[in-house]
Amino acid sequence: MRATNCLFSSAVQQWFQTRATKLLTVSARSSSGGEGGSGSGVSQGSSSTPHPPIAHLLGTRRLLRIRRGRAPGQGADLILRTACSVFGRAATNLFCWMFLNRSRIARMATDDALPVTLLFTDVEGSTRLLRSLGDESYRLLLAELSATLRAHFAEHGGVVVDSQGDGFFIAFERSPMDAVAAALTCQRSLAGKAWTGGCAPRLRMGIHTGLVRRGVAALGGGYVGLEVHRTARLCAAGHGGQVLLSATMHAILQGHLPDGVGLRALGHHRLPDLPAPEPIFQLLAPGLAEDFPALRVDGPQMSRLPMPRTALLGRERELREVAALLAAPEPPLLTLTGTGGAGKTRLGIAAAALASGGFRDGVCFVPLAPVTDPALLTSTLVRHLGLQEAGPTPLEDLLLGHLRDRELLLVLDNFEHLLEAAPLVGALLAGCPSVKVLATSRATLHLHGEHDYPVPALAVPGEGTPISAETAGGYAAVALFVERAAAVSRFALDASNAPSVAALCARLDGLPLAIELAAARTSTMTPAEMLQRLGTAEQHRTLDLLMDGPRDAPPRHRTLRSAIGWSFGLLDPTLQATFRRLSVCVGGFTLKAAAAVAGLATADGSAMAEPSPAMLHSLAGLAGNSLLQRIERPGGEARFAMLETIREFGLDQLDAAGEDRPARMAHALHFAALAEAGAQQVGGPKQAEWLCRLDEEQPNFRAALGWALSDDCPDPLLAARLATALWVFWFRRAHLREGSRWIEVVRHAGRASMSPRVHATLLTAEGSFARMIGDFARAESRLDEAVPLWQAMEDEEGLAWALSHLGLVRQWLGHVDEGVAILERSLALRRAGGDQRGVARSLFHLAIAEDFRGDFERAARLYEETLQVQGAIGDTWGSGRVLGYLAKALLRTGDHRRAEQAAQQALDRSTSVADRWGVGLAESALGGAAWARGEHARAAALLKRSLSTFRDVGARDRVAEELQDLALLAARHGAPEQSVRLSAAVAALQRTGRHALWPALRAQRDAALASLRGTLGEAAFEAAWARGERTELDLAVSDALTVPERPVRAARRPAARARVSAGLHG
Repeated sequence: MRATNCLFSSAVQQWFQTRATKLLTVSARSSSGGEGGSGSGVSQGSSSTPHPPIAHLLGTRRLLRIRRGRAPGQGADLILRTACSVFGRAATNLFCWMFLNRSRIARMATDDALPVTLLFTDVEGSTRLLRSLGDESYRLLLAELSATLRAHFAEHGGVVVDSQGDGFFIAFERSPMDAVAAALTCQRSLAGKAWTGGCAPRLRMGIHTGLVRRGVAALGGGYVGLEVHRTARLCAAGHGGQVLLSATMHAILQGHLPDGVGLRALGHHRLPDLPAPEPIFQLLAPGLAEDFPALRVDGPQMSRLPMPRTALLGRERELREVAALLAAPEPPLLTLTGTGGAGKTRLGIAAAALASGGFRDGVCFVPLAPVTDPALLTSTLVRHLGLQEAGPTPLEDLLLGHLRDRELLLVLDNFEHLLEAAPLVGALLAGCPSVKVLATSRATLHLHGEHDYPVPALAVPGEGTPISAETAGGYAAVALFVERAAAVSRFALDASNAPSVAALCARLDGLPLAIELAAARTSTMTPAEMLQRLGTAEQHRTLDLLMDGPRDAPPRHRTLRSAIGWSFGLLDPTLQATFRRLSVCVGGFTLKAAAAVAGLATADGSAMAEPSPAMLHSLAGLAGNSLLQRIERPGGEARFAMLETIREFGLDQLDAAGEDRPARMAHALHFAALAEAGAQQVGGPKQAEWLCRLDEEQPNFRAALGWALSDDCPDPLLAARLATALWVFWFRRAHLREGSRWIEVVRHAGRASMSPRVHATLLTAEGSFARMIGDFARAESRLDEAVPLWQAMEDEEGLAWALSHLGLVRQWLGHVDEGVAILERSLALRRAGGDQRGVARSLFHLAIAEDFRGDFERAARLYEETLQVQGAIGDTWGSGRVLGYLAKALLRTGDHRRAEQAAQQALDRSTSVADRWGVGLAESALGGAAWARGEHARAAALLKRSLSTFRDVGARDRVAEELQDLALLAARHGAPEQSVRLSAAVAALQRTGRHALWPALRAQRDAALASLRGTLGEAAFEAAWARGERTELDLAVSDALTVPERPVRAARRPAARARVSAGLHG
């Protein structure tokens, strides 16, 4: 009990006694049938005899003297035992909760924190409801809803802390049971009420008990703390009519729910912006719906809002206005404009966080500063939305399909250099009515419906305004300077420095970035010295000469450059050289990259050298001057980044110093060496670590390739070196279109000077990308061109590589036996050469070919042999996919037990390396195995999840397979018309694509259709088929996701059941 002994002392002991007394008094009153024990049937068991006073328990000095030297029996374990005997389990649960959270209680005791049960509510589909009812009817419905809910909250002791739009935040200080009772009463009331316009609002709810603090009275009071955000995220994860509870609530309610009321465990889920998955439970009770779709927390993992490290100062009005615009139905596009360093990004993040609760599917943050090519905007959005490129589906169609039915806030940060790609944003807004875009940019996007919100500078004192310490602190710019200066020194505003601080902030025009740069110097200079240094005429002339823009540029733009230049001028020559050279890095850099680039590396050895102590000192100096930011990466390699405005200034300095070419060459050499090292690792045991590392360096790889292709690069082969090293990374991360485009550009640009080997490598890589995209004609052309080049060089390894892709291409084009023969030759060459990675790839491709041809047993043997080789080389990514294919093959042979084992292993491995394509394949195989065991509902759920995954990653061929599986399932579950519709949609999809259904699945489909034609009759069959053929892919997927999970009626034909079961193979 040593930890507990430390807890219960002085103020903490008093706090615990006060709070526990209050809670347990209420618990005792509820248990005895008092207040809070009625209204919904959720009250706890009653007792005819009231419990003894709490003071009798907690006021006993024998129990509360928990200090060092006391017997263990006088510790918290005794409190728990006594509480159990006196008050029963309800009190014990509350004590247990406090005991398990004792360290947090100790930290918060002096801050007046208290345990409170929180309830959040939100109306599902409010935007669609508004469009359906119209403004006036919707206003009346909201008023009616608000009155109903407020009455029920008050009935159960709830206090409305906040309400925005159609959502409520309610606190229950008396007892967690009050919140549950209120939730039940509200849901039952809403379900039985006749609503304005005939449209019933569906309410989702989240309930959690946690430690919170009182809010600031001047800002409305209420409660603040992480637990408030946790409850809001819990609510947002649910669906209309669903009540979700946290693990804390589950622990408190255990054993105390009345008959008919229970909790269903929904598994562990990671709520947005919270660090780890946590258990979530659903409240079950008569009158409440029980079956809901999956929680809105899984699926594609979007890029979340970054967590600011400092407070947002002086932006109260702007924050309120921007958040209100985001919460309103219009505008669909809100653009925060202003010069660099005006604080657009910081304001946008804060406003998005404030408004996030109004968007059912959350907020996706997309940093665009590292994206230099407007053509890359589409693929950037795909990745930040958690999607993957795969198959021939155009990326814009993938985005539209994913966002069409979502209520999402998309934050596009630093858009000004990508204005050519603005029409894509317009297309997304036109096709996705519930998506709203918040952009930060130095210029508007000039799109229909755009609202321009200029971000002003912070307030500064006017010229001639009398300044004192009291009046100066009232200006936002001064408050920002003081707060940031205090963080780096012991700076405090007083009568002696207030005039200088006010004048300095006014000279910097109230621009937040300029002020922060100035505040960083307070450890070595006073505000008066800074003002004098900044204001000299000579300094201004020097800074003006360093500007790359016209003298009539906007004043604040010049002032910001002046502020950065002034901070730069205070650096010693070594730091200045390091700063300007590092500005060529895009999206951040590691210590090794800094050593190579700042050291102007000219050879591979120096390009990957370790940083010297002098370099570490320089980086620390730049970070201390706010010119570099250290990116915190727990357990990872140290990483640094520059604000984009500062990086642009550094590039100007680099050009002025005549170091642009050597710095960019050093940058390209380092990242070429890194790409080559990664290419050797992404197929081995460290692949997960290296794939993540290469992910981080994508902006730098793009910058290096762009420069290597320019006329300034002295090495004509450097671009080819980068592309030949990066193709493996692009392939494994499914950056298919971007990788294909780079390879094609590099191949054409350097063909005259590149060697036959490099040319053959690029041709083979381009052919492999074309095969994965589904452009089989282009794939065949490139691979046919590569094969004779490899043969002429007598390079059997390269030849085997090209043949391993060519064989599959020939098969997809209909030449099945020829494709198998080519793959057999590829495997023989690789076995002879002893290349185990190559052997694994050729074995895998040959197994797929045999699987497609129908020799399932040989295919299974080849898959298993592939796994043995991959196990030896540590290829988790590859083995995850092979296991998925093996599971499918085993299903087709009838070995369902082994198939399920293989599928589960596939799921585990693909998840560990974030391969969503592999996860989808494993889910499909698990669905087939579940069907074989008769677990029809689970099979349907898994197949639907697999379909959703493949739709999200854009794998058009796999979408077709999963649609057909679900069509067979619909037939088996008594939905014949739906089965025909889905089969027709698949047939239409195949006619427009280049990938045929696997023969085994095609045979099952044909047999099922023949039976369905007899069941429905010719006319009904043809009508359903015609409807399915006209159905767009997204609508067909939505249709498939509604396939019944259980048979509508019992199947009468065992043979038919067996045929359908065998068909669920994908």
